[in-house]
Amino acid sequence: AAHAAGQVVLLGATVSVLLGGVLGFLAPRILGWMGADDGTIAIGGEIARIMLGGNITVFMIFLINAVFRGAGDAVIAMRTLWLANALNIVLGPCFIFGLGPFPALGLTGAAVATNLGRGTGVLYQLWHLAGAGHRIRLRWPHLKPRVDDLRAILRPAWNGIAQLLINTTSWVGLFKILALSGSAALAGYTIAIRVANPSGDLRASPDAQVSSQPTGMMNYIGSWGGIYGNVELEAVPASSIGEVAITPEIAQERASFTVTLNGAKLPGASVEITD
Repeated sequence: AAHAAGQVVLLGATVSVLLGGVLGFLAPRILGWMGADDGTIAIGGEIARIMLGGNITVFMIFLINAVFRGAGDAVIAMRTLWLANALNIVLGPCFIFGLGPFPALGLTGAAVATNLGRGTGVLYQLWHLAGAGHRIRLRWPHLKPRVDDLRAILRPAWNGIAQLLINTTSWVGLFKILALSGSAALAGYTIAIRVANPSGDLRASPDAQVSSQPTGMMNYIGSWGGIYGNVELEAVPASSIGEVAITPEIAQERASFTVTLNGAKLPGASVEITD
C-alpha cells in the first residue's frame, strides 16, 4: 500500500507542477479565450494566475485524501479539510482587507489565502504519511518512479480522466457562451450553480451506495466509508441483477451488500460471495 501511495503522490505532484507552470503562465489569456472583457482580465488575471499556478495544493489535498480513505483513515482526510478550510476562512479577510500585519491584496488575497490554507492541509497530510502509527507509512524509496506501478495506476484511471475532461471542458464552453451576456450574468450563474451543486451520485443514504439498473453483470471498484475493495456480480442468462446496495460497517471493517435478483426462480439457485 505504501508503494502504491508513493507512486500516486509522485504522479500527482508531477502532473500538477507541469499543469501549474503552463496554466499559470497562460492564465490571463485563458480568461480572454473564455470571453472575459478587459476589466475582468485586469482584476481576475492575477487571481487566475495564482490559482492555476498553485493548483498543486488542491490537486494533492484531494489526491492524498483519497489515499487515506482507501486505507481506512477517513478521519485524517476529514481533519485535513477542516484545517484547510478553517485557515482559508480566517486568512481570506486578512489578505483581502489587510487586517493586522497582512497586506491588503484585494480580491487577489482570496487566492493567496486559499492556496495557503490548502498548502497547509497538504503539509498536514504529508506529516501523517511520514509518521508512524498509521496504515500507510511513506518513505523516500516509495517515491522512486516504478514504471510498472505507474502503468497499473494509469490504466484504470483513463476512463475517470476522460469523464472529468468532458465535464470541465463543457463548463469552459458554457462560460464562454454566458460571457456574451456580460459579467453580471456570468457572476449570477456562477453563484447559482455553486448553491445548486447538482450531483449525479446514486446514494440511498450518506453511508450507502445503491445502483438500480438491471443488468447481467456489475463491477464496483471503490471505497465505502474507508473500506476499499473490488466487487464483481454476475447473473446467469435466465436472471438479472436488480438493485445493489453497499453499506459500510466501519466498526467491523467490512461492507455489507444487499442484492436483488430479477427473473424466473431456478431450482437450486444460490448467491455466492467470494473475497
